Amino acid sequence: MNSFRKLALKKIAASIVSDSNIQPNSQTVKPIFKESGILMDKVKESIKPKNNTCAEFKKKFLTLPPGYERERFIFEEVTKRKILKMVDVTVQEPDGTKITYKAMPDFITICGLRVPMSGQTAQKIADHFNMHIPTPKESRQIWEQADIKIRPHPLSMTGYKDKSGRFWSNKEVVHGRIGLPDAADEYSKRIREEIAKAVKSYKGTPKSVAGHMKDIVVIEGEGKQDRLGLFGWYDPKTGKPIRNSALSAHGTKNHVEYGAGLRLLGDSVTVTKPDGTTKQISMDEYRGPVKKY
Repeated sequence: MNSFRKLALKKIAASIVSDSNIQPNSQTVKPIFKESGILMDKVKESIKPKNNTCAEFKKKFLTLPPGYERERFIFEEVTKRKILKMVDVTVQEPDGTKITYKAMPDFITICGLRVPMSGQTAQKIADHFNMHIPTPKESRQIWEQADIKIRPHPLSMTGYKDKSGRFWSNKEVVHGRIGLPDAADEYSKRIREEIAKAVKSYKGTPKSVAGHMKDIVVIEGEGKQDRLGLFGWYDPKTGKPIRNSALSAHGTKNHVEYGAGLRLLGDSVTVTKPDGTTKQISMDEYRGPVKKY
C-alpha cells in the first residue's frame, strides 16, 4: 500500500473516531470501525487488523455450534470493542412533534461476519453499552430511512455449499442448519457482496444499510419474556418484511439464526415540539414498558 493510500485511510479512521458518542463500560476495548458495518464493506479490508485477529476470530467462531460456549464467546468479543458511529432516525408524530433517536448504521459485525446471537446475549450486550434493542416499529423506521436497502437472500431459498464442498439443500437449512456457524459465514459473504454492489452504485456516501438481516427485537408491553422477538428481512420493492410476526415460537436462551442480528439504539431521545422547543428524554421514557430478555 502506498503512503498516500495509508494517509487517506488514517484520515478516514480519525474522522470516525472523532464522531464517537457511545463508550463501553469496559476499559479493555478495540475500535471496530475497520471490522464492522458499511465502512468495512467500502474499504474491502484495505486496513488489515494487527496480529491476524480476524483470522483467529473466524477460526474460533466456525468451531462453535449454537450453545452456551458460543454465546459467551460472542459476548466477550463484542464487549471488547466500542461503538464508534451512530446515525439519526427522525420520526414525525401526528401532532407535528419530531422524535429523534440514534441507531447503529448496520448490525453488529466482527471481521465481516454479521454476528448471530441469542436474545439473552443481545440483551446482555445492550445492557453493557447502556443501549437498547429495537422494537418492530423502530426496526421499520430504521429500514425506511436507510440509505441502502438490501434485498434479503435466505439460504432456505437456495441452499449453500460449505467450505468442504458439501451442498446443503434448502430443506436441510430449515431443519438443521439455521443456527450453525458455516451458515452464518456463508450468509455474511452474500451480504458483503450485495452491499459492495449497492455502495458502488450509490450516489454519495451511504450512512446506513438495512433489509439484509432480521432484527432481534423486543416487544412493547410486558410479558412473553421467554419467547424471542424477530422482525424484518424487508422486500425493498414492497416494503413488506418476510418475517412480519414479531413474536416467534423460539426461546431466548439458545435459539440463533444465521439471518438474524442485533442493531442497537442509543439511550438518548430528542423531542422537538412544533414550536421548536426541544428536550432530552431516555429511550425507556419515550417507549414505556417493553419486554427485556
